[in-house]
Amino acid sequence: MALGTSHEDMQRLLGKAGDIGEQFGYPDVVCYALNGAGLCLVDAGQDGMPEIEESLQLALATDLPESAGRAYSSLVEAATRLHRFPEADRYYAEGLAYCEGSELGVFSMCINGWRARELLFLGRWDEAAEICTQKLASPGISPVNQLNHLCVLGTIRGRRGEDGAWELLDRALEYAEGTGEPPWIAPARAARAELRWLEGKPDLAAAEATAGYDRGGRPARPVAARVAGQLVGATRRAGRPARPAGAGRAGGRR
Repeated sequence: MALGTSHEDMQRLLGKAGDIGEQFGYPDVVCYALNGAGLCLVDAGQDGMPEIEESLQLALATDLPESAGRAYSSLVEAATRLHRFPEADRYYAEGLAYCEGSELGVFSMCINGWRARELLFLGRWDEAAEICTQKLASPGISPVNQLNHLCVLGTIRGRRGEDGAWELLDRALEYAEGTGEPPWIAPARAARAELRWLEGKPDLAAAEATAGYDRGGRPARPVAARVAGQLVGATRRAGRPARPAGAGRAGGRR
């Protein structure tokens, strides 16, 4: 979603795009609009998976591999973010097989990034770390497609007290800030705040967590609330107020 665009406005724009695509016979446009609408709902803490699934089925029916790869990636992302892990497992298996068979390397990388996030949530650290290490060693990965891998691997190394955690999380913050998007910046800051707390540095942990809020400003989309739990947890552990200034303005579920 474009910065400065409200959730409701984006849904209207995507709806119009989908209507135009249907009217003029452009299924790829319809797929893109449905996929975006689903993720927009997930950003708001709602169930956007039916829209993304519809995008996938249309892409498969009309032989649009790129649209199908995007939908598979979005389904793994959505299921992981909504903590619907059995569905995330299913879409991961289906999507990775499809993307690798169709030589859709970018979407394979995205799918693996969200798989690593899921495994981190489930406490399967060894598997998550293996995925991240393999993918980060691959050549030609764009910065945004490294972000999940960097944050997950940095978090695991930090929790285990292993070397290299800060190198990974420094890169994650650099790349996240480069996107200018709160959905990437806030998780990077949350991971860094947790590591500061684990190091026994509550003041620095609080500074990282507060920066995660401040960088988002007054969020244009409710996605800020999705990571609020991480940042609030970090500030609580750091012995600071759980709601930095402006935090309460982020709507939606955590």
